Amino acid sequence: MVHSTRQLLPRLLRLGLVLLLCFSVGLHWVLLQSTAWVGMTLKYSLQSGSLSQGLEQTFDGDHPCPLCKAVQRGVQGEEGDNDKPEAPTKIGKPMPQDREMAGPVLRPPHRLSEPLGLQRQSLAMRRHVAPLLPPPRVG
Repeated sequence: MVHSTRQLLPRLLRLGLVLLLCFSVGLHWVLLQSTAWVGMTLKYSLQSGSLSQGLEQTFDGDHPCPLCKAVQRGVQGEEGDNDKPEAPTKIGKPMPQDREMAGPVLRPPHRLSEPLGLQRQSLAMRRHVAPLLPPPRVG
């Protein structure tokens, strides 16, 4: 009896961890939507008498079932929560809620004092200056 309890606890913890991971990546919505599609396919296929007609009605988007609508509301609610920034920007002002972030902002490099070709050439010239011969001696 003690042996089975010792094995049960790690398995339950592992199962709980897997379930939490599945919920965190949104697999519960995939499971609910798949269940809705199977139910709709069966319902529409039995109503029309044809599996192809049932599949067509299931996936055309014109005949959503209540479970499909609930999944859509849930997914949109989760996406809406993730889009709202809660932390202020670097300046300290909160970001406007109506503006969508399009991605990282790319800015041009700072202006160089001299053209890039000249900078490279002068840098190359500084690197290839021969050392003093003979090398200086200490003391």
